[in-house]
Amino acid sequence: GSLPGLVALLALLLLRSWQSRLRHSGVTLGLALVLLVLPFALQAAGLGVISVAPALFGLAQVGLGDVIGTMLAALRESRLTDPQTGLANARALRESMAIDQQGHVVVMRLANYADIVNVLGRAHAGLVVQRTAQRLSALTACPVHHVEPNALGWIDPCTDHETQAEQVEAGVALFNQAVDVDGRPVRVVPAFGVASIDGSGARTLDRALMAADQAQTKGARWDWYHATADVESDWRLSLAAEVEAAMASGAIHPVYQPQYDLRARDINGAEALVRWNHPERGPINPESLIALVEEHGLIAPLTLHVLRTALNDQRRWTQAGVAIHVAVNVSAMLPADSAFIAAVEALLAQYPGAAEQLTLEITESTPMIHTAAVIAALERLQALGITISIDDYGTGQSTLSYLRNLPAREIKIDKSFVIGMAASRSDQLMVASTIALAHALEYRVVAEGVETAAILDMLAEAGCDFVQGWHIGRPMSAADLQALALHSQRAAA
Repeated sequence: GSLPGLVALLALLLLRSWQSRLRHSGVTLGLALVLLVLPFALQAAGLGVISVAPALFGLAQVGLGDVIGTMLAALRESRLTDPQTGLANARALRESMAIDQQGHVVVMRLANYADIVNVLGRAHAGLVVQRTAQRLSALTACPVHHVEPNALGWIDPCTDHETQAEQVEAGVALFNQAVDVDGRPVRVVPAFGVASIDGSGARTLDRALMAADQAQTKGARWDWYHATADVESDWRLSLAAEVEAAMASGAIHPVYQPQYDLRARDINGAEALVRWNHPERGPINPESLIALVEEHGLIAPLTLHVLRTALNDQRRWTQAGVAIHVAVNVSAMLPADSAFIAAVEALLAQYPGAAEQLTLEITESTPMIHTAAVIAALERLQALGITISIDDYGTGQSTLSYLRNLPAREIKIDKSFVIGMAASRSDQLMVASTIALAHALEYRVVAEGVETAAILDMLAEAGCDFVQGWHIGRPMSAADLQALALHSQRAAA
């Protein structure tokens, strides 16, 4: 009778001694089957009957511990991992920052991420983020974390500012070449931000992100976090909260820069430009205002506000006997918004005949204007009678033949080329050849930045259709434009 007891004791001791090794459910299950069969095998061999209950109980403890441990490990991993890319997330970076109390947090924003998503789709945008993280791993031995949809970050233990700056410059150079995604080269535009780990805890990551945003706003490739950024952030946040009230009160409103028709020799058009003279902060820079409303998802309401005001002003001009074609800028992200397109259609229904006197200017330098959804939306607007214009032509990568895919009938030559015509023969040739090719493709041409009579004469000789600039008139109120256009049209008649 001692042998069966000895076997059971030996099984339990072996189980306890191997407990640390039994971490796979298959091993645990296999041993449980052996223990269940063992009493029958011993009895058949005439060695007696044994009880394996103690061993099975011990095995159950190991198995339960294994399951619980696996579940806890999986839960922790899911909390610290981004599901889209498989990279460690912002939570994981913040936990690491609690351990590493010196060095810097470095963040890289993919500044053109919105374009990447619109062109490739969200799934492939995730692959771009993965490839970007792989490339950044050549820059740092620390794990690269996916901290926001368009941002990667890591802890750099380097405490020397000069060395840190050199490393970030090296990071910028990493993206001189396109990233490969399923055989397709994708250009990634980086904006780096750096913040010192100075005991501010989790806010260090937020500060690095803020520095990357500062770099992107300034058109730089990277920037340090500065304490003044907190004040700037508070200012922007409070300003954003006032935008809707300022539109409702008319504090945010359009002014109009006149456009001169070189054939009719009169002023019969204008571009609506948004303005906001804040009661405490004074005039708000228009570019800063546009960036602010885009950041806070208010670009559609602002554009519709400017468009509605311009249509009201245009109705008053018509009633006064002055015909003025008006152009309104539209952010390249808006045509893909079906709700915005529907709102434009509903608004124009309130102004019969206004569409034929309306131009919507879309920036050419943004790749998303060439997506199928955007082209379909622009065709929908054109069907209403609206003229689609390509703004800032010459600043992007597109050629006129490429732009033929868009339902546009007008291009607007960027002022950076027009202003230099008086002093640069190459600018003269570029503008003249662009006008000639545009006319061959049946586009009409608007040149902005006309600041002297000499430039006006050059554009007239080159056959340009419309011009605008300070030589024609600075941005002015609706009433002043009405008076100027009325005088010009009477003089031409």
